[in-house]
Amino acid sequence: MVINMFTYGKKRMQGISRKGGLSLVEVILYSVLVVIMLVVIVNVLVVIMKSYRQISSAKSVQSAAITSVERLGQEIRRAKTIASASTGSLILNTTDSAGNNETMEFRLSDGQIYLYEAGSNLGALTPASATVTSLIFQTITAGSNSAVRITETVESGSGESQRTATFYSTVELRQ
Repeated sequence: MVINMFTYGKKRMQGISRKGGLSLVEVILYSVLVVIMLVVIVNVLVVIMKSYRQISSAKSVQSAAITSVERLGQEIRRAKTIASASTGSLILNTTDSAGNNETMEFRLSDGQIYLYEAGSNLGALTPASATVTSLIFQTITAGSNSAVRITETVESGSGESQRTATFYSTVELRQ
């Protein structure tokens, strides 16, 4: 009697059941897929964090400029005359609520714009998260009207997230 070895081996294999384990090839394949997914997730997180830093820097620059230029505009419109306008300093002659004469000064110092009223420092107009790198005041006179042109450069952030912007405004005194 001749036994077919191929058929005999096949029948023998059918009787052996697999016990739910993974083969080495499957383990390697799943490991590669997990690594690829982790790399993609980490890259997405890096891009999100980079974008957040850039947006935060841009927001700081905009906020600092808006706050300082609006306050400068209010005080210039309220002023009686311009005592002095130069790079980094603006001195206005104003009156207080009782009608007494006083001076108001805006001064650039250590990257911040400070407000001085009657010689007293009232604090910084710009947040610590932004640095004012340039502040130029120019007086414009046309007949009996006076105005101040403001040029302000603000920066925030560092490295790739650093943002710098220059803002311009011209404000006329209400006399």
